[in-house]
Amino acid sequence: MGGEPAIPQALDEIERHCFALLARGVRDRRSACHLAVLATIGQDGFPAARTVVLRAVDAATRTLSFHTDRRSPKLAALAADPRMAIHFYDPRARLQFRFRAIAALHVGDATAQAVWRDVAPFSRRCYLGLTPGSVSAAPTSGLPPELETRAPGAEESAPGLANFAVLRARLAGLDWLHLAASGHRRARFDWSDPTGPVAVWLAP
Repeated sequence: MGGEPAIPQALDEIERHCFALLARGVRDRRSACHLAVLATIGQDGFPAARTVVLRAVDAATRTLSFHTDRRSPKLAALAADPRMAIHFYDPRARLQFRFRAIAALHVGDATAQAVWRDVAPFSRRCYLGLTPGSVSAAPTSGLPPELETRAPGAEESAPGLANFAVLRARLAGLDWLHLAASGHRRARFDWSDPTGPVAVWLAP
């Protein structure tokens, strides 16, 4: 987000600015919006948070997309309760986005297959390894030894599709915060109201 245009001063400009920064996060690995913290309600009842890579943004439908392993605990947690939170923070701009969202999971369907075709060969290795979170007798990358330093070929990576999942997050709301020496500003956007979007200023 650093180096972007000035922080918006009006509510009706904030949402557009936010989605422009998210779109940059998909394209630019150095962007503060490239990585997000995604939190779910764990099956043990505790909140569970982890860092994920933002893969796609659709501003028109207010949807974010992430890739994950279908065997990961977060998929089981979201299958049981699709509510989640997504957090972005840019330390240079001192700008925080906290989203409320509802998950849609795509495993083995047309969406997952279409996205898989564009997954880089080196990244496909991740879906050929051990189940995420499984216990190991020693430190491990989880990858098959023969793929530690190389990308699999198309045929070699094909079994990974069975473990690949696309996580689509339909955004229900945003808590926006800008920290500034001249005075913090905070706003809330509710996109779940059936009567239409609602935006209000909040005390920081």
